[in-house]
Amino acid sequence: MTTNEDVYDKLRILLSPNGFIYLPQHEETTKLLTNLYTEEEANLLVTCFPKFREVVSLDKMGELTGLPKAQLSEMLSDMAYKGKITPEGKDEYFLLAYLPGVFEEYFTANRDDPEIMKKVAEPHHALHKMGFSPETEWPLKSTPDFNPKSGWRFVPAVEPVTRTLAINESVDAANKVLPFEAIEQYWGEFDVFSVTMCSCRNVADLAGDPCKRTSENFCAQAGPVAEHMIASGVGKKLNFDEMMALMKKAAEAGLVHSTMNMQNAAGFI
Repeated sequence: MTTNEDVYDKLRILLSPNGFIYLPQHEETTKLLTNLYTEEEANLLVTCFPKFREVVSLDKMGELTGLPKAQLSEMLSDMAYKGKITPEGKDEYFLLAYLPGVFEEYFTANRDDPEIMKKVAEPHHALHKMGFSPETEWPLKSTPDFNPKSGWRFVPAVEPVTRTLAINESVDAANKVLPFEAIEQYWGEFDVFSVTMCSCRNVADLAGDPCKRTSENFCAQAGPVAEHMIASGVGKKLNFDEMMALMKKAAEAGLVHSTMNMQNAAGFI
């Protein structure tokens, strides 16, 4: 018989696919998962989703669990509304990795009970502080073969020491921003934009360690990511000019524009 502990450990592994943040075997991970998902929800996920991003139909889940379709539909709709699972078309769903993925969906949607969200935020914040690796000495040190920030691309808001840059302004310096790094060009290939609640700031607030820089939302999306956020009712739709004004305001607040370190635009900043 599968125990409660077995279910959540299987869920931990399911939410930690290769290439994503690995949830360690740790008491904080257990706190996070047992507050994020009820035991019934955890059982549903480990039973029906063999791997992340695999789309599973409501009918298939009925076959696998033996639960009535109406009960499953109600449970899945609630989970999707709260950002715990992602809908795909009619009566189909898939599971994202925890980070990035479920973390952003859940804390951006901000639709669960506030006390439950606090109980999820606190262990997440603790795991974040330890770099999701309790046995590793933090902060990580850069070496000739490894840069701990290599997964992220940072788009500077200021030229070193002297002056603030316009959002789309290039820099005549040794470390100048390349053309594809400029915000205006970065977003140029998209025609749909959105802004959402900052999931990281929301977690920090709930965990009692609020952001000291701003209380405004500057988490921005473009293309398919923006379309998803708008369709789910989480994102506010913006046009290109509104997005550029938002990016300029973020830069003026001293924030650093960051996204995944990819040659092509990642669809979020």
